[in-house]
Amino acid sequence: MKKLSKVVLAASMFAALFAGCSNGGLVANDVLDAPELEGYVTENGVAVVYWQPVKDVASYTTYVKKPGTEEWQYFTSDTSNLDARKCVCMEVDKLDTEYEFKVVATSNKVNVLASEETITLETPEAWVDTAAISASSITLTLVGNTANKYKLEFPMPAGFTYQYKLVNCTTDATADAKDLWFSYASDISSFDDPYDPINYHYWLRSGEEIKVYDDDDNELPSYADTLTVPDDDAEYRVVVQMKPRNAEVATTKYILSSATVKYDSSDYVYRPMNPYIENTSTIKKVLHFTAMRYNGTVMPATSYRIYQKLETYNYNSDGISTGSSVELKELGNPSLTEKDDTYKPDESETIKYEYKVTLEESTSKVVYGYTFYVVYTNENGDSVWYQFN
Repeated sequence: MKKLSKVVLAASMFAALFAGCSNGGLVANDVLDAPELEGYVTENGVAVVYWQPVKDVASYTTYVKKPGTEEWQYFTSDTSNLDARKCVCMEVDKLDTEYEFKVVATSNKVNVLASEETITLETPEAWVDTAAISASSITLTLVGNTANKYKLEFPMPAGFTYQYKLVNCTTDATADAKDLWFSYASDISSFDDPYDPINYHYWLRSGEEIKVYDDDDNELPSYADTLTVPDDDAEYRVVVQMKPRNAEVATTKYILSSATVKYDSSDYVYRPMNPYIENTSTIKKVLHFTAMRYNGTVMPATSYRIYQKLETYNYNSDGISTGSSVELKELGNPSLTEKDDTYKPDESETIKYEYKVTLEESTSKVVYGYTFYVVYTNENGDSVWYQFN
């Protein structure tokens, strides 16, 4: 694709932005770096312009000059998340012609001049509706050490916004995805950002960027998220909706994943319940909590971690504070207070755990404060903290 770009300063360089005076005045001694624009026009009728963040920017304002016009028209302003890569998209309707875009970067410092850059994009000779992503390109991978958290990934050709739904479907991926989409009223997750359909691959929760390119070697965005499935032993698939930005060229598409997922209880850990502290002396404590069985399985004590938050307050001989500190420390795993073999699945569903601690004794110069927690990793891979009372 043909692409032209040029940099134009937003204002001429003056010797001073404000007249100097004897008690000091602000002097314009710097100009913002201009954003380095890149862009292209998709065959489905969307102009995409993007750039990396510029230091000290307070806002970006985008203008467009359409074919046959001489005046810049305001398009959009952006003051949010200025440390992230920026992207603007606009539907275009003229073939084999040029659209010109201008991005003005304004500083958040009063003595720094604004800057701007323009880019000219050429549209294709014919519009082409982008094909739907393939069912096999929608991948679902179980996240390690979780029971039902799955990593969802799929490519995102530019010019569309995307939503997805989790559906209970054991049929193969040739089933009517559109019918399935409308038969499920609520979304497990969805997104629709009309100004940034290319930027999602910068936000992958996996920390990895998936590179996808079109036929002209333009990098396409990809999307990743994590989703959970119900504990019902059923198989699930994902339906992705591709909704075009330019509905005059492209059509809405629905794709049912060929991959299926189901709840995996092999690493399930039941949450701790009723954590409380038993005082056996002024400095000796026993931390107690219980946990339920899961499908008759006793939760191993190693599934739980005990943490101590120690707050230390120091005083001099006159009783005046000389400072304090806070330390969070993992103490270890609890123990089962009653062995597994004392229980049978039909006798008791609640298992008891404990952890013994010895405290430092406070003095007139050092006072200690203790808080204890039991922590476990739930079926979604998240650490959950419970305080002992």
